[in-house]
Amino acid sequence: MESESEEEDKREMEDYGEHLRQNNLRLVTLAQCIAKNKELHRPACNELLNWCKDQRAFSLHFEKNLLDALQAAFSVCTQDGFDLQLVSDLINTCFHARRSLSKEGALRVSRWYEQLRRKRASRIAKFKRKVERERRIEEESNRINNE
Repeated sequence: MESESEEEDKREMEDYGEHLRQNNLRLVTLAQCIAKNKELHRPACNELLNWCKDQRAFSLHFEKNLLDALQAAFSVCTQDGFDLQLVSDLINTCFHARRSLSKEGALRVSRWYEQLRRKRASRIAKFKRKVERERRIEEESNRINNE
């Protein structure tokens, strides 16, 4: 016969197992919302971002589903209707906590972080070239109008 303490320990373990199951199920649901539904993309990314601000999010128990959700976000972030900046913030948050992940998980997050950093730099450079081109056209137009 189990002692009262053993029964309490058993209940706590069952509760913890249920906690893990529910959180993993939520991560799977978030991954689906992030990748397949433009209307739910932003709220799902925001929820995942808030979740990732807690160090417990990077537990080995959640890693597979967390990485799947991040992969879903990364894979659609440059498509129309999806939020590149929000996904960048999400990946950035996870990048700074990557030491809590397995070596493989940390490497995946580092790759996404670097790829998004390059995309942002490329977009900024493209924007600067556009602004400079428009400025030259404006100057040329003003010069012609003044002649």
